[in-house]
Amino acid sequence: MPDSKDVLAHTALVAGDSKKTITFRSPKILGTYPYLCCYPGHWFVMRGRMIEVAPTKGKTPMPVVTKMALDAPADSLSLSTVQPKPEGSLARPFVIRTFMPDPGLVDTVFQFHQQGFPASKYSPNAGKDVNGTVNPIHGLPAAFGVNHGEALSYCWDSVECKLLYAWVGGFLDMTPYWGAGSGGGRRGFGYVPKITGRVVLQTETAGPLATDTVAMHGFH
Repeated sequence: MPDSKDVLAHTALVAGDSKKTITFRSPKILGTYPYLCCYPGHWFVMRGRMIEVAPTKGKTPMPVVTKMALDAPADSLSLSTVQPKPEGSLARPFVIRTFMPDPGLVDTVFQFHQQGFPASKYSPNAGKDVNGTVNPIHGLPAAFGVNHGEALSYCWDSVECKLLYAWVGGFLDMTPYWGAGSGGGRRGFGYVPKITGRVVLQTETAGPLATDTVAMHGFH
C-alpha cells in the first residue's frame, strides 16, 4: 500500500476463498472516492467508486448502483490448440515471453542482471512472511524466445538488450510447465523450458553484440 494520507482504509492481502470486513468513517467532503485492488494488475477489473452525497430531508439516500451486462469470457486456453512444443516459420515467427533456459552463458554476459538470493516465503492466507525461503528460478527472467521454424531460433534478453544465443533444429519444450496435452493450463512449476535444438551461437561479452565478440559454433 502507498504511504499516503489520501488512503482512507485498506485491508491486507485476502486469499481467494476468504473475506475481510473493515469499518471506517466516511469523509466529510462530498464527492467521489475510488476504491481498487492494489495487487499488481488487478486494478484493471477490480475497482469501483464510493460516492459521498448530502442527506435528503434528514435521510441518507440509497447507494447508487450501476450494473453492466458483460459477456462471459471464453476459456481461450481450453479452446485453443496450444501444445507444449510451439513452432513458428520464416513467414510467421513464433514469439514467447517466458523464463528462457541458460545454455551455459559466461558470467560476463550478465552486466545488468543482479545476483538472485533466496527470498522469504510469503503466505497469502496469513498475510505475512512465514518460516522458510524460496530460491530464485534458474532461468533468464526477462528474455524472449523467437522461432522461425527449424532453420533458426534465438533468445533476446530485455535486461541486457541484446541477443544472447541462437540455435537450430527445434524450439522449446514447454512440457514441464504447460503439460503434455493440448489446451494449455499449467501442469507443474517447471517454469524454465528445454531447448529442443542445437545451440550454434552465444555471446560471451558484456557489451553490445558484435560479429567479432560472439562464440561461433558451426553457424553459417
